[in-house]
Amino acid sequence: ELELRIDEALEKNRRQEALMIKQYQKASLGNLIGVIAHQLKQPLTAIGLTVQDGADRYRLGELDQDGVREVEKNVMSHIGFMSETIDEFRNYFRPDKKKKSFLLENCLEKTLQLLQRPIEQAGVAIRLEGQDGYMLTGFESELQQVLINLIGNAVDIFKERSIEAPRITIRIEEMENHIHIILEDNGGGIPEASLPHMFELYYTTKGESGTGIGLYLSRMIVQDSLGGNIRVSNTESGARFEIELPC
Repeated sequence: ELELRIDEALEKNRRQEALMIKQYQKASLGNLIGVIAHQLKQPLTAIGLTVQDGADRYRLGELDQDGVREVEKNVMSHIGFMSETIDEFRNYFRPDKKKKSFLLENCLEKTLQLLQRPIEQAGVAIRLEGQDGYMLTGFESELQQVLINLIGNAVDIFKERSIEAPRITIRIEEMENHIHIILEDNGGGIPEASLPHMFELYYTTKGESGTGIGLYLSRMIVQDSLGGNIRVSNTESGARFEIELPC
């Protein structure tokens, strides 16, 4: 009778364990789908704006052959980035993925090119400060994803708060064998009570329009894939994000 009771208890524990594993797998899959959807949202928005802009120019008779090539180039750039993003997520947990050296200035240039339409639509002035020529070792497209999240969030805040003369300053500094990428905006800043929670999963200050995934993913990429750190604070006029990466 005692053996029977032990067997029943073990079987019950096995069923509970199997149920917990299944629930964890579903939650993990849901998180991954949410992250991928969040990452593809920005380039899809940019593609929509590019196509709409091209159609408006065509209706006004302002779209010549060079304009068509420009629209094609922009759309294909976003499609290429989305393809790379999907590949990055497919390879994210592979232990054999290889890091490569890349120029930070090239990464910034590609990022701003991908966000060109949303930045122009919102009338945002971008100011770049610091020296060129810094080489980093890691995954360039993953750093691009972080920068797209940070710049895209600032653009959203400018629109939401109707900020006059919106601007983003991107400053590059070298400190103690580390490269610091500092992004500052004049969007009014983040509520002080929210600052300690900004990188938590599903925490958002955007209400129903936010997912709470972007900054969580940014921290995960910076820390786990790039071996760095990311911090957030407020300035007198807005928010300040600092990415610290090994040089």
